[in-house]
Amino acid sequence: MLFCPTCGTKCEDGARFCGNCGTNLEGIASVPGTAAPGDEGGAGGGAAGNVDEPWNSGSTAADMQQTMGSLPWENQAAAGQGASEPVPPGREEPEQMNSVQGEPSSVPLRPSQMKKMKEQQRTDQQTAGGSSITIKKPEINVQKYKGSIRKLSKMQIAVIIEAVCLLLIICAFYGLGSSRNSANAVAKRYFQAYVDRDWSKVYDLTDFPDGAYLQKDQFIVMMEQREVPEVTNFEIMSDKSLESSGVQRNLLVQFTEKGKNADNRVLTLMKQGEKAMLFFDTWKVSPADEIAENFRIYSPCGAAVAVDGVVLPEGDREPTEDGGMDCYRLTLFAGKHSIQAAVPWHELYEDEFSASAEGTYTAEALKLTEEGETAFAAKMQEALEKVYQSALEQKKFEEISELFLPDYQDACEEAYDSLVSELHGREAYKLKEVEFSDFKCECYDDAYQGMVQAEMSYKYDMKYTYTYTSWRNDTPTTEDKTDDGTSYMSASFQYDEDTYKIASFSIRSVL
Repeated sequence: MLFCPTCGTKCEDGARFCGNCGTNLEGIASVPGTAAPGDEGGAGGGAAGNVDEPWNSGSTAADMQQTMGSLPWENQAAAGQGASEPVPPGREEPEQMNSVQGEPSSVPLRPSQMKKMKEQQRTDQQTAGGSSITIKKPEINVQKYKGSIRKLSKMQIAVIIEAVCLLLIICAFYGLGSSRNSANAVAKRYFQAYVDRDWSKVYDLTDFPDGAYLQKDQFIVMMEQREVPEVTNFEIMSDKSLESSGVQRNLLVQFTEKGKNADNRVLTLMKQGEKAMLFFDTWKVSPADEIAENFRIYSPCGAAVAVDGVVLPEGDREPTEDGGMDCYRLTLFAGKHSIQAAVPWHELYEDEFSASAEGTYTAEALKLTEEGETAFAAKMQEALEKVYQSALEQKKFEEISELFLPDYQDACEEAYDSLVSELHGREAYKLKEVEFSDFKCECYDDAYQGMVQAEMSYKYDMKYTYTYTSWRNDTPTTEDKTDDGTSYMSASFQYDEDTYKIASFSIRSVL
């Protein structure tokens, strides 16, 4: 059996290390004549043998000296205890412990003392928590670690300082950028620009959609013409009752107008797709109150229309159900605008209108020029003569269809057939020739229909035959007759491509 020379723990023969303290046991000889716990009749003879005390096992002093080194009483002088009388076997000295509990003193202890010390340690460990695991405190050489620490060079210190400064600059940049580009900051700048009447800045901070009629210069002109109340002070506040989202913020603006009580307004801001300085979200004010969406402008067919000096493209025209007007659907700034309409044979039309969402405007009360009135009078004379001559000759309507609008030819054909029937429906009278003169034409505009109405009176001279049968003579008699008089014609004209054509007409028969 082996005994650890450090803590006195019994170890199995052949063990390389102590199971208690980990001391290397190589080169330590076993104590002869010892038996493992529970064995009887050791080398010392019978039950009287004590396995904890090697001197009771029958071993010689030389054997014990070889196994455990010097005996305790032989080492007292070397341990600083001074020369004293040796303690014979069988007498136990009081246990000597260091100031640190559980650690043996520098004076070697007897195996019995070491055994009691181990039992006391186990008892203390079980009392503290029932754990039998002993954790050995590591030894740390502070001086060794202090000696291994290297001092930083000046270059390393400079690099560290630069890194700290860069980090501070980044934090300041991010904080300033986030604050300046926040929804509240944008709302404050917007309302301040509105108070200062800086319409260019107001336009830049507003989320206006792209459009030919939503340009900055147009907005500035419109706002300069608008009466804007004078605001003395304002405050931007967040109101939890107003719903917001990640892409929309609703803020409450409380303001006071000069000479009035305090008022408030909800300002809606929308997050934009682009980033400011690559990192920060950008916000713009929603233009809900500044835009008139789906505003409709009605003008006579063929008119060239311009709003605020911008000519409306022909591709944006939409025909109406009545056919006499063109319709333009626009998105404009809410407010006053100017309109110009150039209609053939009419004076230039100029007016102002106020645009609002889903609103309408109709260019009406157009005036014909003198040349236009003359041109319409010539159109009426041409239509009268061609229609009468064709009806007199009983020609088909298709031969004169170029005088009429394609969309109205069915109604015009009915009027033509009616005239033919009146001229040839009476067997006794047959018109041979008719001449028209002394034309008097009057024109006026039908604003709703977008057409020009014309009425013309005229004189006629005609030659016709009258066939009759006398009661005295059954043979028909035909007589040539002449007659004159005045008659009346009306017609509606609408511009089509490059000239005006007839949409409807009415001609009286001279017979």
